[in-house]
Amino acid sequence: MKHISRLIAFVCGAVIMGLSFLWQGLDNVKTSADWFRMLSNSALLAGVLLAGIGALTWVSGEHFFDGIRYAVSSIFSHLRGKPKHYATYYDYIHREKTKGGGFSLLVPGLIFLGLAVLLTGVYYAVRK
Repeated sequence: MKHISRLIAFVCGAVIMGLSFLWQGLDNVKTSADWFRMLSNSALLAGVLLAGIGALTWVSGEHFFDGIRYAVSSIFSHLRGKPKHYATYYDYIHREKTKGGGFSLLVPGLIFLGLAVLLTGVYYAVRK
């Protein structure tokens, strides 16, 4: 199952990269250095989006945001006039927890970032 979600993340990254490449405009391409610059920018965008969302998902899965979630749910329960699901924060953090993912987006995002660095190096090598 991990491999399928990573494959989907790679496909989404490739789509983001392709759309970004088209958004920059093919009219601006005059030299091979321009191709590598545009490819590098596109890979950077895909890498930042995938790695950023994957990192936030992973951190959230490690229950880093439990305090914020408890506070927001307590405020909304109070505003609606309904009782809270958990009486205290201690009860909330000791509930049955499920492990979250995030690596299915983080790893492809880091690979796209590495590709962006590689393409930037090629751009500077070709530009001279």
